[in-house]
Amino acid sequence: MEFIVNGIKYDLRPEEGGAFVIANDYKGEVSIPATVIVDGLPISVVGIAEDAFYECDEVISLTLPEGLKTIEQSAFESMSSLIEIVIPTSVEYIGESAFSDCDNLQKVALPSGVKHLSAEIFESCGALEEIVLPQSIKTIGDGCFAACVNLKTIVLPEGLEKIGARAFHFCGNIDDLHIPSSVKEIGESAFYSCTSLKRILLPEGLEYVPADCFALCESLIDVVIPRSVKMVEQDAFAYTKYACANLCYSK
Repeated sequence: MEFIVNGIKYDLRPEEGGAFVIANDYKGEVSIPATVIVDGLPISVVGIAEDAFYECDEVISLTLPEGLKTIEQSAFESMSSLIEIVIPTSVEYIGESAFSDCDNLQKVALPSGVKHLSAEIFESCGALEEIVLPQSIKTIGDGCFAACVNLKTIVLPEGLEKIGARAFHFCGNIDDLHIPSSVKEIGESAFYSCTSLKRILLPEGLEYVPADCFALCESLIDVVIPRSVKMVEQDAFAYTKYACANLCYSK
């Protein structure tokens, strides 16, 4: 059942515990309530549906309520007006491309309830400069921060286990990055063309450095690879300023 309250359109999903905000012609200041009253009954707002705010360029501010649990795929994709977003602590899931191509998004606060960052969540958020991931994060999905060309600072938490393919593809402003000891898997092209990255210490327990992982990292001058690594693909460090023969293995 779909309904509109105060200009916000909802889809009632009893099987998911409440209502989801769905697509409408949103403009100006949008504040989503924690509950809405329908036929005299309170209904919890628990999700933002797929494409709900897709290309809603005339929204100047957006407030999400505590109690929200789910942000679906592409929910805020291509919102060029979005500058800052605080994701409620109650949110447990953020879908693929949820904030991709929000090219003016500068600041994001991620909640501690999220364990997995889906693919391409922040892809092509060109104004994003800094993000701190909560300690709960276990995986960073494919292309999660790809083409965040101004991203300079990102803190990866201990407990992180997997960095997906193209996760930081073309993040040319990252110059320093600590990969936690908990990371056991890094995907292809994960740091491809991170042109400012100078040093990398890969964690003990990592067994494989895939194709193009650090290719075109033209400022890279110091790499330490743990003894746990069994295979480094031939082009893992392609087009860097030093030869693979100079890689240093930890003792």
